[in-house]
Amino acid sequence: MGHLELVAIEKFAEKLKIDFPVLLHPKTFTDRLTNLQNEYTQKRIDLGVKEARFKFNKQADKEAANG
Repeated sequence: MGHLELVAIEKFAEKLKIDFPVLLHPKTFTDRLTNLQNEYTQKRIDLGVKEARFKFNKQADKEAANG
């Protein structure tokens, strides 16, 4: 995975998170459930980005070690 791919993943994740907003003051039970679902989805997106960064750094370290 190259640097450009990592940047593309990060930008896509930010755009994707916009589709799952978290309400500051949920008024109904449905709003609270939606908030839970959207918070979970945002955390999964963040985990995916962290995994991509980890793989990128691991590959960069391996390439640096090989010269």
